[in-house]
Amino acid sequence: MSADEPVAPAAKPPEDLDDNVIEATVHKLETLGLEFAKPSNPKLEKMGLDRFRRYDERLPPLPAGEVVHILDEAERERIRALTRRVILVAFGVGAMSGLISSIASFVLAVPEHVTTTFWEDVRDFVIVNGVTIVATMIEVAIIYRVALRAVHLIAREAGIQLVPRGADAETDEQRAVALAMARAALELPSPPQNPFGIDPYREISKWRVVLATVLYKLKISITNFVLRILIRRVGGRAIVKAYLTFTDVLVTGLWDALVAWRMMRQASIRALGPSACESLLTDILRGEKKVRRPVLVAMMRAVATTIVRERDVHPNLLALMRSVQRRAGVAAVEEIDDGPRFLAALAELEQRERMLVYEVLVLASFPDGHVSRAEIRFMQQVFERDRLALDAPALKRLCRSFVHGDALHREQIRGVITELSHDGAPPRSRRARKTRSTQAAA
Repeated sequence: MSADEPVAPAAKPPEDLDDNVIEATVHKLETLGLEFAKPSNPKLEKMGLDRFRRYDERLPPLPAGEVVHILDEAERERIRALTRRVILVAFGVGAMSGLISSIASFVLAVPEHVTTTFWEDVRDFVIVNGVTIVATMIEVAIIYRVALRAVHLIAREAGIQLVPRGADAETDEQRAVALAMARAALELPSPPQNPFGIDPYREISKWRVVLATVLYKLKISITNFVLRILIRRVGGRAIVKAYLTFTDVLVTGLWDALVAWRMMRQASIRALGPSACESLLTDILRGEKKVRRPVLVAMMRAVATTIVRERDVHPNLLALMRSVQRRAGVAAVEEIDDGPRFLAALAELEQRERMLVYEVLVLASFPDGHVSRAEIRFMQQVFERDRLALDAPALKRLCRSFVHGDALHREQIRGVITELSHDGAPPRSRRARKTRSTQAAA
């Protein structure tokens, strides 16, 4: 054998080979699962941005100097009116789409005593599903167009210029907000890819992501199936014959109305979030002469671990992460989303510095519009090292204030962090204390 001739690798034992094949297969399936669940759709996003540009050209420029994340009562009412209008349009369009599909099914329905051939069944199947597909395409196109228009108006009510005007150059922050608003209108969830390398599914099975995605995509079919079962069990034979075919009308209309409500709520949250995060972070750091870089890195870890608990890379949390990173001056942080490393980083800080990180951890919990139980449990675990506790009801009130567009201050964030009682138990809510006082008096 010549020296240049490649040497064949040594054969692996059969048991090692089997283990490698199984591991590779599982890894491939998980990768395919994540690809299946990936909500990225650049064509739809580009269509949304193009729509924003067309809408913006027809409207006057926005006044400068408006505080984005604070809404007055007139702005709130206009946003509520927009939301009601979109919900009604979505219900009407969805009901009409369901009605068209139901009529096609009703017309081609064959009585039980009539025998049909295989090709007649195929013909009816193709016709009904063809009508349903066309009706659904028209339904989605109308709802998308109405939602994009409404989302653009919500951004204007909040004082946000989604697209550059005239010779102005587009900034990264402006494009990020515009994409987030477009994704809200198009019902595209937040993509797991992000510049910080945060894995929102780090602590859950990849197959749970796939299953949740499949169930969500089949929401109308599953609801329709359940409603048909209820009609069969509750209604008589006459009711079943008369109305079973037309369940699509109510189900599709109600689901489209619910989706429209979620679209508009997310659009409002995404419009208010970046400004609120920047303002509150500035407020937290205002009294500090100089914040050490390890403290700022710990703040970045606080936001990243919140994203893992939330299992969603929400654009408002990415905006908060960018604000902290800009102050830290670091390009990347190794395993930024690892919970144990975050706790280890906290242990190296002084107690006063940890309090700053705790405030940022609270700040990261509500800009996506809700506070999960996983976030509450994690914050309680983190605060215990300094004999502190989380006032969960106060945090939820803070979240509602943010969604409502109220003015927020650092004192409200500090008010969520309380001291543990002498027996080591977290403080009870006001309602629980009142109930206990009443029972003691009795």
